[in-house]
Amino acid sequence: MSESRTLWMKKLFSLIATLLVLAVALWIGRALWVD
Repeated sequence: MSESRTLWMKKLFSLIATLLVLAVALWIGRALWVD
């Protein structure tokens, strides 16, 4: 049970990190596009 939960947390963290990187990339891209 503990291992499964750790794996789930890793997946969740990976997903959040990916979304965060995409959000930052889009924000920077928008800033550069406007400028």
